[in-house]
Amino acid sequence: MEAAAAAARRRMRGAWAQAVWPITVQVAAAAALVACLAALPGTGALAVLALSVASLGLRFVPSRTPTAAPAAPVQAATEPVFSVHVPIHAEPPGLVCATLAALAAQTRPARQVVVVDNNTADPALWQPVRDWCAGRAGFDFIHAMGVANAKAGALDIALAATYPAATHVVLVDADYAADPDLLADAAARLRADPTLAALQYPQAYAGESEVPGLAADYARFFAVDAPRADRAGAMLLTGTLSVIARDALDAGWGTRSITEDAEMGLRLLERGGRVRFVPRASGRGLMPMSLEGLVAQRRRWVVGNLQVARMLARSPLDGARKLAVLRQLLAWHGWLLLPVAGLAASALVGAGGTSGAAGLARASAAALAVEVAVVALRAARSPAPLAAAAAGWALAWTGSLAPLQALGRAPRFERTAKFAAAAVPAPFAPATLHGVVVPVPLNAPLILGGALFAAALLQRAPALACGAALVALVAPATRALEREIARHAAARREGPCTQPS
Repeated sequence: MEAAAAAARRRMRGAWAQAVWPITVQVAAAAALVACLAALPGTGALAVLALSVASLGLRFVPSRTPTAAPAAPVQAATEPVFSVHVPIHAEPPGLVCATLAALAAQTRPARQVVVVDNNTADPALWQPVRDWCAGRAGFDFIHAMGVANAKAGALDIALAATYPAATHVVLVDADYAADPDLLADAAARLRADPTLAALQYPQAYAGESEVPGLAADYARFFAVDAPRADRAGAMLLTGTLSVIARDALDAGWGTRSITEDAEMGLRLLERGGRVRFVPRASGRGLMPMSLEGLVAQRRRWVVGNLQVARMLARSPLDGARKLAVLRQLLAWHGWLLLPVAGLAASALVGAGGTSGAAGLARASAAALAVEVAVVALRAARSPAPLAAAAAGWALAWTGSLAPLQALGRAPRFERTAKFAAAAVPAPFAPATLHGVVVPVPLNAPLILGGALFAAALLQRAPALACGAALVALVAPATRALEREIARHAAARREGPCTQPS
């Protein structure tokens, strides 16, 4: 009993350390920056100081996904039997067929691959995939209309069609080409530990070298957050390349959030299941190929994870694992609204001649500067650290706005398009969505930053000017990310959906 209590205390201390250290670092950095802001008057000096803090961060904190050797085979009484589930909706048929071809080429074949197309009205999209499956033994195709709950609903249909003797379900997204040894590696790990409820492989992406900024932002979760969650025994699922024990899915997929993967991961943990993170990239998917698609994807992740966070508040998990789960759920969330609101408030208060405006401006500018430094730290070991930092700063704004954009409407699942005929925009071209100029929210930081900077000049408030410059930097960062995505999109081509030989 004493040993168990000691182990529980160690887990609690570890979880607290994981949760507290980034807050401690940010508070300390903010305090130091506030002191510097007070000691160094002048807009130029303040801007240099903020940029120095950001550039210092480029030297630290890795963003690469760690690697692990394939699991060594261990003989066990039960050999895993896999049923692979591939949910699709209005996907380009050539893309889906490439995913299925990768599954057909596994060195250890699955017993069954179930493809469920939900709510696709255009037969030209789903019939070629149906015909591909009809020519391949072990591949089952289901087309269903009127399916509720989007991806979760499609996965429930696949679950009902699962081969009765299957021991594990493998979830693969429509755009993910699995490595040939994915199932062999999973089988070896499950033989080594048959009691696992799930394995979660990291997400990696094709063409990462062509989109280094965005790739670095995606890799951050699997390089930092996932390994920490695994050590805390609180790893969630991330939506693809997930291997889940069939008996753990008896209640079906979750429908209370738009991130069914995180919701299912929480349910597995609450039932006492163990989910292990495998730090070994075993498949590659496609990144969104438009800024609109990227914003929609990030909005879904942020809003859906906040829905799961509300469930976490009522979860029976112990405090240590709740903290580890919460860290994952907030991984894509942005934290810019509070300091930006502080800057705006200081500008209004200062315009009225009220005391205290300078202190509020300094604190808000310091908070923004620390956020810039954190983004730069995460981008440090990317092949293109400046592009990675720009992507991180642009997406920090997106992650901050996502909860506000979801207010007043029910959150809904949004499919992310993986092909787009996009031209490379000019460096200062207006942001557009569906061909319509949209000044908000993409250009809002530039407008807001300009207004704050004008207020800073009128009030002679250097801290406010520093914060305004950081807010305005979101606009060129967003434009740089948009151009990076568009260049990659222009080179991407969908392959044919050919009949299997």
